[in-house]
Amino acid sequence: MSTNQDSPESQTPLPPRFQFGLGTMFWITTVTAIVCALLFRVPAEIAIPIMLFISVAVLPAVWTTIIVYGRGYRRTFGIGAIFPSGAFLLVVLVAFNVPFPHWGSRSEDDFWLRFVIFAFWVSSLLVGVVCMGVRRLVERRQTLP
Repeated sequence: MSTNQDSPESQTPLPPRFQFGLGTMFWITTVTAIVCALLFRVPAEIAIPIMLFISVAVLPAVWTTIIVYGRGYRRTFGIGAIFPSGAFLLVVLVAFNVPFPHWGSRSEDDFWLRFVIFAFWVSSLLVGVVCMGVRRLVERRQTLP
């Protein structure tokens, strides 16, 4: 008796790639809503200090915690994501030494500062993901004969 290659029992199921629980989707939605509110809705006098605090204090602390307590690819992501934090700290130090004549006035020019801070957040995530990809390539080449 021969085995049938097309039978459902002989095919191994593929692991799900992007599968999230309800709690994870809740957190993603909440974080997205807060970021959109800070970018578009909250007045600049409130949003910019909050965004700077997140950028200067919260994100580096999170990345450092991932580096210290994470293993494997999580640690690689944390190491990659913390590098833009250092660059952003230098930018903040330089920016606070340059006087901003329009800061505090109700103008449409405050969006550029919000956008720069948001771009830092995105770049931090992207650099972490790129570092994970580089690690994967390096590990794959080491295992090849």
